[in-house]
Formats: sequence, structure tokens, C-alpha cells
Amino acid sequence: MAKIIEVHTRTNDESAAHRLATVAAERCQAACVHVRGPETSRFRWEGREVTDTEWQVVAVTTPDRRADVVATFEEIHTYELPAITWQKVRTTERFAEWVAAETRSG
Repeated sequence: MAKIIEVHTRTNDESAAHRLATVAAERCQAACVHVRGPETSRFRWEGREVTDTEWQVVAVTTPDRRADVVATFEEIHTYELPAITWQKVRTTERFAEWVAAETRSG
């Protein structure tokens, strides 16, 4: 099993991206959360072609805390259907230990 994972989402509201990051970190669900962007996103929504500016939010956490991060993202996200994905991440033992320690207190 992976020792750490990244949980990703995107939003077209920069302040909402920072709120997602802040809440996940304050709740000790993620050891750190990155906000990246802006970047251009192109997709179909409700039958329409959409081009939008979005910010990516990446929470670094443990597999045990994944569901908590996902629940927080769903709770406060501005999108009707937020794309929330996660992936395993390879890292050093020391960094994995730090992530585990920072997310344990939640």
C-alpha cells in the first residue's frame, strides 16, 4: 500500500481554491495542500463546450485520510460535480513519516 497519496480537484474560483486548501490543512486531513494555477481548462458540461480558467488543489495525505479530504472537498466545493481524483505517490521514508505525523492529529 502507498504510504502517501495526492488528492486533486480544480475550481474556477481562486479564493475557493485557497479555502479548499486551508480547510483540509486546518482539519489535519492533509500535511500540505498546494494551489496551482491559473490554467486553462476545456471540457463539455451539460452539452456545451466550455473553456474556463481554473486552479488545481492538491492535498498530500495518507490513504487513511483520503476519505476525509474527499468529504471536505465535496462539502465546500463550488462546483455541482467536482472532479476529485487521487493517486499513489512514491516518496522518501522521512517525508512519508512527516505526512503521517501531520495527519494523525485529526
